[in-house]
Amino acid sequence: MAVDARRSLPDYLNDQIWELTVGTTEPPAIALQTTFGLRARSLRIFPRFGEAEALTSDPNQFSSPITIRRYCPDLVRLGFSPLPEIHAELTYWAASSHAIIGKLTLINASRLPRKLHVEIAGNLLPGSQGTRLLVQEVDATTILTGQTDGLEPVMFMIGGAQAVNSPFPALRVDPEIPENDHHTLTWIVASLSDLKSSLELARQLALRNLDAEVTRSEILDDARLEIKSGEPEWDKAFDLAQTIALSLGMGPTSHLPHPSFVFSRLPDLGFSLRRDGSDYNYLWNGQSPLEAYLLAHLILPNAPELVKGLILNYLAVQNEDGSIDWKPGLAGQRSNVLLTPLLASLAWLYYEYTEDSEFIAENFSRLLEAFKSWFNPLLDRDNDGFPEWSHPFQTGLDDHPLFSNWHPWSQGRDITTVESPDLCAFLFNECNTLHSMARTLHRNAEIRYLKAVGRRLRALCDSTWDEESEIYRYRDRDAHNAAEFDHISTLNGSGVFLIDKTLAVPARLLLHIHPNEAATRRVAVFLHGVSPGGAHRVERITTEGFKWQPGKGIATSERLYTVLEQVEIQGLMEDDRCVIYVSGLKQRDISLLLPLWAKIPSQKIAQGLIDEYLVAPGDFRSPYGIRAYLPNAGEWLEKPPNVILTGWNHLIIEGLLSYQRRQEAAEIFTSFMNAMTQSLRSEGCFRQFYHAETGQGIGERNTLQGLPPVGLFMKILGIRFLSPHRIFLEGFNPFPFPVTVKYRGTSVLRQRDKTTVIFPGGQTITTDRSSPAILSLK
Repeated sequence: MAVDARRSLPDYLNDQIWELTVGTTEPPAIALQTTFGLRARSLRIFPRFGEAEALTSDPNQFSSPITIRRYCPDLVRLGFSPLPEIHAELTYWAASSHAIIGKLTLINASRLPRKLHVEIAGNLLPGSQGTRLLVQEVDATTILTGQTDGLEPVMFMIGGAQAVNSPFPALRVDPEIPENDHHTLTWIVASLSDLKSSLELARQLALRNLDAEVTRSEILDDARLEIKSGEPEWDKAFDLAQTIALSLGMGPTSHLPHPSFVFSRLPDLGFSLRRDGSDYNYLWNGQSPLEAYLLAHLILPNAPELVKGLILNYLAVQNEDGSIDWKPGLAGQRSNVLLTPLLASLAWLYYEYTEDSEFIAENFSRLLEAFKSWFNPLLDRDNDGFPEWSHPFQTGLDDHPLFSNWHPWSQGRDITTVESPDLCAFLFNECNTLHSMARTLHRNAEIRYLKAVGRRLRALCDSTWDEESEIYRYRDRDAHNAAEFDHISTLNGSGVFLIDKTLAVPARLLLHIHPNEAATRRVAVFLHGVSPGGAHRVERITTEGFKWQPGKGIATSERLYTVLEQVEIQGLMEDDRCVIYVSGLKQRDISLLLPLWAKIPSQKIAQGLIDEYLVAPGDFRSPYGIRAYLPNAGEWLEKPPNVILTGWNHLIIEGLLSYQRRQEAAEIFTSFMNAMTQSLRSEGCFRQFYHAETGQGIGERNTLQGLPPVGLFMKILGIRFLSPHRIFLEGFNPFPFPVTVKYRGTSVLRQRDKTTVIFPGGQTITTDRSSPAILSLK
């Protein structure tokens, strides 16, 4: 729980994030807790209840269990009965990045007055420096305050309270509540750099009308999709996913003019030790395109302005040559590689939900220039019209078995030496999307240009098709072939080594240096061999030509070889190893299926690709979705992780829908939803990845990449809300249960053979057509 960027400006450099736990702490309690971005081991706030002298915080001893009555990005409301015939409603609202407000309403449902004892207790475990919470009196006001690594949090109760020092410091009230009446107490926790500032912030917030603020949050929350399917666990997961997605909003700042997003918002995150954001890791250092695409599918149709802002943020950092950085950040961070070709697709998604043609008209030229920037000669290093990626991050597959440098299962090949079908597919889809925009805007010159470029891109992608394996293939940038991965030799230390190895096809060489200790070597390697044209060649690779990680340096030869004659190594110690491979491109991964998403293959090829790899269990298809990576061939590298990546499954399922394979799309969606609901059931959270065979969650908690894709579910159902009064429908419900979706008072019941729409005024339309149609109130 944290401040909602739609309501207040979050502090990107000092965002205090809270989580609520029930019964898992010591003592057991309804505990609101944070670490202030690791500036404290923990701060916990929890209520204690009693009559007479005995007090308890343990939910297991309450008279009724706890229920969640409302959960929004910045708000939670719980209901329970701590004592017989005493009903309680506990509300927390994140008022800012530096303060949270708690409100407890106690209702006496008995026939007699009740005198209660209520404590709001705190337990601060400071970080490297600080003091625990203590009771203090400041200006005749009793507060709790402590210190931890540059913060002095203050807890202040409106209306005053008694001080309690044990067993935990607390603020206490002893209300006497008449029969059938209630009593409310409100407290504020504010945390700034000194006591005076914290207390002043708490007093300012005490003047706010909390009920009105809560109502505003609830009104925003009412715009969410309410989904009732035949799977209650799915419904819970969809609801939670939307809340988490909306909580990820952050900014704007002077560097990005509109709210952006972070990948995860948990108590250990949100504080920049350097105070400028430059120390944030990948979860907080910018908006990347695939994650922006996933987020848009989670927050549309209820937050279109956030999606529009993401697009405008990218355009705000566009360079004169049309290029846009892959991951611009709220603190001015830049990745210095080109944006994955997804921006026009993101803009068109926004348009499909909002029908905002003015936005498309205003930004079409800049979106087109961003697309054209991919055809810069510097990115097409062999000048054949087929650009190459510059960095593995652009692919959205950070742990790629071909290109990542830091894993024992990866070759670490230089990605700039490879032509990748996924890049061609991204570009083709972007070209088609821009073509749709140009047609909408009647831009005839651009229509002709985009048609011609689209034909070339389709032909280039088709040229990567492997008839024998019936799949698209990576190919070498210059040789336009795909060599088999092969071990050539393992060399120890420095010296001149005779190899005399003839390669099956012209290929690049891969060098893995393993120093005896985790240190970079000042090394020079000379490769003596024969070029594809038959000429003798010598290639020199120095320390700067290697990509170094602790315990390993990796280099890819710039030249192609048909024969490797000998290798001369300088600068290695006696116990250091240099392993030489033929760099292979037969590795298979989920990105090779992306042409389906772009609708590049013919109907015949597409159906074969789907039937071979996505329908029956086998290479890609697993019990929990489509695998990201298949095992490497040979014994020289470890197997890559057997994981499901939600974002890439999302794209491939969209591809299935493009080829009218709605039933198969639903089956794969069901597979990875089973993994997500399993994680939610066992751990109470979603995970970044999921194991393909067991469904076990892996990686960070509640990250954007691991959330159930609500928008994809709606696409499979064939429902898109354009407004509460206009609904786009297509296809049929492929799930084995009817689904009801409510949005702003409109209800859509999707059954196998018909759909019923009930509008807010009660007007009803029933249809059994499966062809695309818009239902609306005239």
